[in-house]
Amino acid sequence: SPATGNVLGHVPDGDAAAVQSAVARARQAQPGWAALGIAGRKQALRKLAARLARDEALIQVIADETGQPPHEAECIEVLYTCELIRHLTGGAARRALREELRSPFFFANKRSRLVKHPLGVVGVIGPWNWPLLNNFADCVAALMAGNAVVLKPSPLTPLTSLHVKRVWDELGFAADAFIVVTGNAPAGEALVQAADMIFFTGSVAAGRKIAAAAGERLIPAIVELGGKSAALVTANAHLEDAAAAIVW
Repeated sequence: SPATGNVLGHVPDGDAAAVQSAVARARQAQPGWAALGIAGRKQALRKLAARLARDEALIQVIADETGQPPHEAECIEVLYTCELIRHLTGGAARRALREELRSPFFFANKRSRLVKHPLGVVGVIGPWNWPLLNNFADCVAALMAGNAVVLKPSPLTPLTSLHVKRVWDELGFAADAFIVVTGNAPAGEALVQAADMIFFTGSVAAGRKIAAAAGERLIPAIVELGGKSAALVTANAHLEDAAAAIVW
C-alpha cells in the first residue's frame, strides 16, 4: 500500500506461457458468451454492476492498493464504472450492435442486413492510477459486443481486477469469458502477440511499442496515453486557487 507501506498480498508474475494459456481458454469460451445474445449479455453485466455498486470490500481494495481515500474510490471509480456499464448495455449497445439497415430507395423491394461478429479475444492492459475505471471498465464494451476479454492490470495495482474476477465467478458467468492475468511487461507483450485486439492505457513509450506490434499483426489497437496535464495560468488568475486546482 502506498499509503501505509503494508504488504497487501502476493500475485503471480505471469509469463508468456500463462498469457497464451489464458487467451486459449478465452477463445474457447467466447462463442458461448456471444451466444447469450445482446439481451443475455446485458442482463449479466447489469447484474455485475448491481453487485459492484454495493461491494464495500471492493472500495477498500481500491483504497488500499492505490492510497485513494475510500470516498474517492467509491464516487469516482465504483459509481462511474457502474454508470458506464448501464450506458454501454443500454441504448448505446442497441445502436452500435443493430443489424437492420434501411435499404436504398432504388432497392425498395430488397432488405439489407448487417451481420456483426465479435473479434474474438480482446486484450486489455490497464494502468495503476484507476485500477477499476481504466481496467475492468475498459473491458465492458468488448464484453457487451460478445468478445471474451483477457485483462492484464498494472503490477502496482492488480488486486482490484482480481477482486472483480472473483465477483464475476461468484455470479456464475462464463468463467473464461473474462480472465485476469497478473504480471509485468513480458505478460503485456505476450498479450499483444496473442489477442485479436488490444486496448491499452499507459505511457507514450509503451503505447508506441504496442501500436507498432499491433500494426505488424494487422489487429486493431486503441491506445490512451498519458500526458503531462499541462495548464495555462493567466496573469489575472488567483494563484492560490490555480495552484490548488492543478495539484488536485
